[in-house]
Amino acid sequence: MKDHYQVLGLLKEVDDVVIKAAYKALAQKYHPDKHPEQKAEYNRIMSELNEAFSVLGFKHKRKEYDLKWSKTQVKAKPAKAKAEPAPHKNNPHPPQSHESEHSHRHESKETESTKQAKASKAEFEEILKKLEQNQIDEYQLINLFETTFSLKIEISSGYINNYSYMKDDKRHIVNFEKIKLELINHWTK
Repeated sequence: MKDHYQVLGLLKEVDDVVIKAAYKALAQKYHPDKHPEQKAEYNRIMSELNEAFSVLGFKHKRKEYDLKWSKTQVKAKPAKAKAEPAPHKNNPHPPQSHESEHSHRHESKETESTKQAKASKAEFEEILKKLEQNQIDEYQLINLFETTFSLKIEISSGYINNYSYMKDDKRHIVNFEKIKLELINHWTK
């Protein structure tokens, strides 16, 4: 089942008015008439946008879609992994001394912190890649910005949303691209 929210770059909890605004903004950006050199590709994109909006843009259709989507997600969840078997009572390895247990615990702590650092770096690189390739929706971007800079963003809804935040007793008004660029600049320093 196609994820119409993803096509429009939205979260599933989004308000109806935001769906309409997102569709209009994307339709303007990707309209085939604005890209005559790649008309076939942009016709395909517009077709996906139109399909997503034809479902999500109407409350009753959206409600039906959300219900079907939740059912498919329940079916798609993988079965729980099997539990690890308990160690066998007749262990052929003799018990380790207290000293070697301590050094083993210390090694595992280092290994665990190294794993966390690698995971954190991989997560950071993945987010940066998504930012650079415009694969983060509006609410994810705002949440990322607020978390990164410890600032609260206010959204001014309209045909295209604008955002503002207070910093150093001054109101800063920004758009989606400006937020994205500030995050990329901050993380690539």
